[in-house]
Amino acid sequence: IEGPAWRLRPPAAVAEEIATYVRETGYRRFEFVDSTFNVPLAHAKAILRELVDRRLGLALSTMGLHPGAVDEELIALMRQAGFMEICLGVESGCDATLAGLGKNFTVATIERTGRLIRESGIPAMWFLLLGGPGETEATARESIRVISRLAAPLDVINVGIGLRAYRGAPVARDMIATDPGLAADNFLHPVAYRPSAIDLPGLKFLVAREATRRHNVMMFDDGADILPWFSKFYAWVFPRQPVWRAFAFTRFLNYFNGVWLVSNLLFNLFAGLIRRGLERRFALPRDPGRTA
Repeated sequence: IEGPAWRLRPPAAVAEEIATYVRETGYRRFEFVDSTFNVPLAHAKAILRELVDRRLGLALSTMGLHPGAVDEELIALMRQAGFMEICLGVESGCDATLAGLGKNFTVATIERTGRLIRESGIPAMWFLLLGGPGETEATARESIRVISRLAAPLDVINVGIGLRAYRGAPVARDMIATDPGLAADNFLHPVAYRPSAIDLPGLKFLVAREATRRHNVMMFDDGADILPWFSKFYAWVFPRQPVWRAFAFTRFLNYFNGVWLVSNLLFNLFAGLIRRGLERRFALPRDPGRTA
């Protein structure tokens, strides 16, 4: 996603590099940090086949799995190679919002990919990006509802709110057409896109409320409210599970210990204060070339 071409290494070289680390260090946990691991799809599959053939006993993870480049063979190879978690960048669960973001996949694609991942048993963290062109309260609620339905009970739905506009992006061109003085330094400093149908405080408030109702919804910038000692304990008890699953696990337990009920009551009681605090947080002075 950072350029017009791929720079691809030979699959055998990638697998052999990992095998060398295993032989020399005994370490078997590796993360693929490509912007989009599974694009091109054939290349990703070739790497996975090389890893499967070497039988290294790996514990693998990856960020940025593209939901439009997933099939049964890919998921089967990921499972055989030793994937213990997947980070899936779906961005939205609403076709109108996906179109506004310029995505080349639909909700039907996400549903098929979600079904394959869930059937495989590989834990997944689902990433949403709310606040793009055409976003409304209804589309945001639809996104959370759809992805909540697709995610496994201990998967986490990680919600980011707001977009940064970059030079050359369609959304940046549209913003400049409306306000030519918006980015005097050509978007060098951050400029936030703001949807017309819902303000960012309202969107943040909506997600905060959903997080009190759904045990596996987390706002990206707020992080996971979990005690460090429990994370370590969870990792010790479940060494083949991603540690972020401890967040969904503890939140799920809150349904039974009364914490969920108390948090909902407190949120409803102080909803006005929460909303005003978010409005102050996002009400930044306008400085052309900086955060809008």
